[in-house]
Amino acid sequence: MSNIKVKLVKPLKNQILEVEFANKEVKLYDVKQLFDEFEDYKLLMNDDIFNLVHVDCGGSAIAFNDKLDITEHELYENGVSQTKIVNKTLYKNGQGRIGSKINIPLGWIQHLGVTEEDQEIQLTFLGDKIIIQK
Repeated sequence: MSNIKVKLVKPLKNQILEVEFANKEVKLYDVKQLFDEFEDYKLLMNDDIFNLVHVDCGGSAIAFNDKLDITEHELYENGVSQTKIVNKTLYKNGQGRIGSKINIPLGWIQHLGVTEEDQEIQLTFLGDKIIIQK
């Protein structure tokens, strides 16, 4: 991996970071994975400190304060890839009514065990997220 830089970082709930890299990839990084190995990172259990996260060193790291940072390589290698669904979700049908459609990556659907014969899935809306289950 060469010269991957952090473009944006956003703190989420439960000590999860959403990290966008200069190559447009977005990954979720669970900071809790550092707690067992590095005692100092347990300070990030405090949301006031965790929410101070910002891009540092020209994208070579993110930092929370003068002592706690995480390199771009750690974030990239140990983050979980996210797929942003950026296609059009609202449309007008032939009668002028607004409808919605979201395309989900095929790999996700296959991972859930959806087949041509068994296409039933369950969507659960939880206010700020949607859970998709088989």
